[in-house]
Amino acid sequence: MLGLTKGRGSAAVGMVAAATTLVAACGGGGSPAADPSVVSSSPASVATPATTSTSNPAPEPTTVMGQRCGPPDLPATLSTVPGPGGARIGVTTVGAGGTVAVLLHQTGRTGACGWWPYVGPMVAAGAKVVLVDFCGYGASTCPAGSPWESDYVAQVTAVVSGVRAKGARRITLVGASLGGTVALGAAGPTRADAVVDLSGFDFLGLTTTAPLARLKVPVLAAGSRDELADTDRLAREVAASPAPVKHFVQAVTGHGWSLMAETPLEGAPLTPLGETVVRWAAGRVD
Repeated sequence: MLGLTKGRGSAAVGMVAAATTLVAACGGGGSPAADPSVVSSSPASVATPATTSTSNPAPEPTTVMGQRCGPPDLPATLSTVPGPGGARIGVTTVGAGGTVAVLLHQTGRTGACGWWPYVGPMVAAGAKVVLVDFCGYGASTCPAGSPWESDYVAQVTAVVSGVRAKGARRITLVGASLGGTVALGAAGPTRADAVVDLSGFDFLGLTTTAPLARLKVPVLAAGSRDELADTDRLAREVAASPAPVKHFVQAVTGHGWSLMAETPLEGAPLTPLGETVVRWAAGRVD
């Protein structure tokens, strides 16, 4: 059962059974930037990132993702998934095992880097983490006119298919903003075992209504009061969903992955919602 908390990025959390807490938040903007680096290094054992000291500045990052995204400087395995029309989806993998969290990003130049600060806690909790760069972001390349150019569900389905081929036994889709909406839409086609949607509302022609109406796996959804109309509607849709386990979280403020931590500073404590997302990523649905 989830608790009740207040604060910046912290969440008022409740079990959604007969009734659901109402809330708000939506999608970020920005233009994508390409990062052509596709190299590999060994998977890592991961620890929760520590706060950077002003008197002892952190050393320059040495790993590919550390150089791209900043702290933490965790080794990862990078690869690409080929698609139609010359498309290639960038995939970053950290950790090992059959319990997999597939992280889907929101819009903006950072792409998958927005999830990077939370990878360590997820791996430490027992998840193998797979970060996806959508077409036009990070290590992904999708030529204009490619069928995958704006088909986010197809991109995720292809990535998950590859993850299953490598031995995944349980998959949780975890998305922020655009990624949250895509996670709901991809839950059926990917046969996901659970879904997390942080501030994912109707966006870029995608909708939450139809996927939630037929969702039959556990769902954790959240938003903040910053976008009350969208969040209220999403809360009602979650409450009406046939999902066997369903939670909705109301945050005071924030959007997408900013709901994961108390502040955007490196090493900031996770919110109760952030801690719950980490547990779900590791397959512990509560």
